[in-house]
Amino acid sequence: MRTLPPPDSRRGKNAACELIWRLPLRWHEGDSPRATEDILESGWFLGADECARVLDTVMTVARSRGTAFGAGWPILRSDTEVVVPGIPAAVGVDGIAVAGIDGEYRLAEDGIHREAVGTEHLTVTMEENDLTTQEPFDLLWFGETERFILRSGTLEIEDLFSACRVPASPSLLEKILVRGRRLDSRILDDLVWGGATDAPEIEVRRPAALSTEERWRDASGFLANRIDIVDARREGSRITVHTANGVTDHFEVDESSSGWRVQRTSENYPFRSFSANRNSSMLSLRATLAPGIDPMAPGMRGRLAFDLRADLVALG
Repeated sequence: MRTLPPPDSRRGKNAACELIWRLPLRWHEGDSPRATEDILESGWFLGADECARVLDTVMTVARSRGTAFGAGWPILRSDTEVVVPGIPAAVGVDGIAVAGIDGEYRLAEDGIHREAVGTEHLTVTMEENDLTTQEPFDLLWFGETERFILRSGTLEIEDLFSACRVPASPSLLEKILVRGRRLDSRILDDLVWGGATDAPEIEVRRPAALSTEERWRDASGFLANRIDIVDARREGSRITVHTANGVTDHFEVDESSSGWRVQRTSENYPFRSFSANRNSSMLSLRATLAPGIDPMAPGMRGRLAFDLRADLVALG
């Protein structure tokens, strides 16, 4: 059975962050009656308050309440650092960004900001009545370089560079968490599976301030610049492309003031659609995958994200 260091140990902060990193967090309102030994044996936390209670056993800190994921959230704070369930790094009160498993974090006057998927956003506020940050989740956990969040049947995988969303299922989560990490199977009890995304998709973003030109509005130019396309010609709302392997494909384009979407109308190209959208803070590029491309296959998600980031930079 895993043991924890005493709360005055210098290793307390590191032990707390390791617990956040290694033990998945299941959504639950309030604390639970589970003993610390049972929590460690199960291999996962039942709610942020249960997590904070265990972290209290390895750190000597003051606990307060803030807001994260659209709900009241425990915050553990010392004179120099802040530790929060769901954030796999101790964030310094000096405001200097620190690297986490899934991105970078820094403390500002309004709360903790997280930089991931190419942009920075507010993740935790220090006031409990401020419900402006993110949405609740069903499960949250971390891999070696990414964060996994399950919401209503969609599994979102985020790292510093991209976000990948895939339809989830009991068998997929059992493979990842129960068999893969040997966790107590009750972590999957009574999860909601409806409302999942229709098909896997990859999204990359960059700050809008870096996109001062209007090239991002040209959907046909975007397709023409892709490494696997040698030519793209537009007639009205129809774009015809010729790929590097000699295949002709067709797309229909739909445009608005904030961006565009191209939808595949043939059956060959390995992406169903692409969409670009720009607001005051960011430019995003999203690709929906065709059947047969599994972003969960080893190395595939990183390869897709790398190519899309190159496409995004080319947009301007």
